[in-house]
Amino acid sequence: MTTDPTRLDALERALSRLTLELAEARRELAALRLAPPAARDETPLRSRHAEGGAPLRPPSAAGDPPGARAATSAPSRRVARPDVEKLIGRYGALALAVLTIVMGAGALVSWAIRQGLLGPWARVALGTLLALAIAGAGTRLRARGVRRFGNVLLALALAVLHVVAWGAGPALGLVPSWLALTVADAASVALAVLAFREDAELLFTVGLGGALLAPFVMTTGAPRLGVLAAYGLIVLTTAVVTIGARAWSKAVLLAVLGVVVYTPALGEFAGGSAWVNREFAPAFAALIAGVALIVGRPPARTWIAITATLMMAIALGTAHVRPFGGSHLAALVASPDIPIAAMTGTALFLTAARGLEGERRFPVWLFAVALVPAQFLAATLGATGPARGVVSGALVLAWAAAYAVASLAEQGRRRGLLLAACGVASVWAITLVFDRAPEAVAPVLAAHAVVFAMVARREQQPAALVATGTSLVVASIIAARTIVALPGYRAMPFLSLASLGAACVVAAAYLSARSGLPERVPLVGGEFARDRIALLVSGALAFLWGHFELRRAFSADASTFLLIVYYASCGVLSIRAGRRAGERRLRQVGLALAVLAALFAIVKAAGVQQIGLRVGSYLLVGAFLLGVAWWYFGEERGVKGEGSGEG
Repeated sequence: MTTDPTRLDALERALSRLTLELAEARRELAALRLAPPAARDETPLRSRHAEGGAPLRPPSAAGDPPGARAATSAPSRRVARPDVEKLIGRYGALALAVLTIVMGAGALVSWAIRQGLLGPWARVALGTLLALAIAGAGTRLRARGVRRFGNVLLALALAVLHVVAWGAGPALGLVPSWLALTVADAASVALAVLAFREDAELLFTVGLGGALLAPFVMTTGAPRLGVLAAYGLIVLTTAVVTIGARAWSKAVLLAVLGVVVYTPALGEFAGGSAWVNREFAPAFAALIAGVALIVGRPPARTWIAITATLMMAIALGTAHVRPFGGSHLAALVASPDIPIAAMTGTALFLTAARGLEGERRFPVWLFAVALVPAQFLAATLGATGPARGVVSGALVLAWAAAYAVASLAEQGRRRGLLLAACGVASVWAITLVFDRAPEAVAPVLAAHAVVFAMVARREQQPAALVATGTSLVVASIIAARTIVALPGYRAMPFLSLASLGAACVVAAAYLSARSGLPERVPLVGGEFARDRIALLVSGALAFLWGHFELRRAFSADASTFLLIVYYASCGVLSIRAGRRAGERRLRQVGLALAVLAALFAIVKAAGVQQIGLRVGSYLLVGAFLLGVAWWYFGEERGVKGEGSGEG
C-alpha cells in the first residue's frame, strides 16, 4: 500500500498547528490566572494565527510569561473566602424556615385544642396531610435530580410529623403515647437510613433538629416529662448511631445542644419517690453518655458523652436535696444514690475524656478534667453536709482513686497531671480524715510527699511532684499551727507531738528532693545539684521549725534570748557553710540572719527583765558579728595576698 506524500505533509502541518495552538492557549490561560480579576479578558481564547498575526512559533522557556509554567503545573494558592451571602441564603434561611414551619404547625395544633375547633382526629389528619404533602414534594424534586433541596423537604416533613405525633399522643390522648411516638421514631429511623445511605448530612441535620424541637412547640397541657425523656432518649440514640464515625460536625453540634436542652428540662420531674425525682434528669444524661460510649464512634461519641456527663454533674448538683440531720454517716445512708450517681458519672466522664486526643484538644481536656469530677464531688459532699470528718475524707479519697485509675490508661503529660490530681485530692482527704487529730496530719502528709516523689521518679512524670509540693506546704502550715497552739511557756521545746510532726516534715522535704528530682535541676540562675536543693529546702524548713519552737519557750525573757542566739548562730553557720561550698547566696542569707539577730537584740533585748539574759544577748550577738567581720576581712587579705604573690 502506497501513501500520498502530499496528504502526509498536510497531516503533519495540521498536527503541528494544533500543538502550537494548544501551547499558546496554555500560556494565555496562565497569564490570565496571574492577572488581577479586572484585567482578565472574558473573550474566548484565540490563536494569533487565526487573528492574522505573526505565525505561531514553537513554545520555549524564554518566551513563556514569568511564572506561567509554575502556574499551569501547580494549583492556585489563593484561598477562597466564604461567601456570607450564600451561607445565610442556604443554611440560615433553611434553619429559620424549619423553625418557623414547625412552630407554625405546633401553634396551629395548640390553638385548635384550646378553641375546640374541628375534632381531634381532624386536626391530626390535617397535620398528617401537610407532612405527606411536603414529603411528596421532596420526593418529586429528588426524582427530577434536585436531591439536596428534596432532602430538605423530606426532613421538614419528618419534623411536622413529629409535631403531629406529639399532639396525637401526649397532648390529645387520641392514641397511646408510646404508639404515637413509635410512629414518629419509625419515620426518624427511615430518614436516618436514607441519610446514612446517601451520606447526606443536611438531610439528617434538618430532620434531627425538627425531631428535637417538636415537644417544645406543643404548649397545651401539663408537661409529660416521662414521655419527653423516653422520646429524647430514642431520638438522641438514633442520632448517635446514624452519625457514627462521619465528620458531620453540624449534626454532632445539634445532638450536643439536644442534650443541653433536654437534661435541665427534665429536672422538674415529680412522679415518684424522692430519690427518683432527684436522679431522673441525671439518669437521662447518664444514659445518653452510656449510649454514646457503647454504640457511638469517635469523634462524635467523645463530644456527646462529655457534654452528657457535664450536664449530669450540673443536674446532680442542682437537685433538690433536703438537708439531713445527724452525722455524716447517717446522711450518707439516707441518700446513697447521690454518691453512687456521682461516682458513675465521674467514671463515664474519665472514659469519654480519653477521646480528646491530640495537642490541639489538650487545653479542653485539662479544663474538663479539672471541672467535671470536681462538680460531681461537690454534689456528693453537699448531700452529706459540711466537708469534715472520716466520711467526707473517704469520699474525697474515692475521687483520688478514680484519678489514679484513669492515669493508668493515659500516657505522657496527661498521665502526670492525673497523678497530680490524685495526689492533691488525697492531701485533702488526709486533712479531712484526721480532722480531730491535727498532730497526726503532718507525719502522714510527710509520708505522702515522699511516696509521690518516688512515684514521679519511677513514672518519669515531673507533674506528679505537684502533689509532693502540696503535701509539704500543707504539712508545714499544719505543723506550725499545731506548735503555735501549744500552751505558751509551759511546753518543752522540740519534745512534743507537734515537734515530731515538724521533724517529719523536714525529713520528708530532704527525702522528697532526693527521691523525686533529677540529678541536675534547671532553676533561675542556672542548674543546681539535687543534693544541694534537698539541703536548702530542708534547711529552710528546719530554721522555721526552730523559730516556732523558741518563740514561746520557758518564759518571755528566755524566749527572747534564745531567739537572738538562734538567729545569730544560724547566720554564722550559714556563712561558714557558704564559704566552704563556694555558695554566694548561702553566705548572703547567713549575713542577713546575723544582721537580723543584731537588730532583734537592739529592739527586743531592752525589754528583757533579767539583766544576765539582756547583757548576754548583746554580748553574744556582738561576738558573732565580730567573727563574721573577721571572716570577710580575711577574704580581703587573702585576695590581696594572692595578688601580691602573682606580682
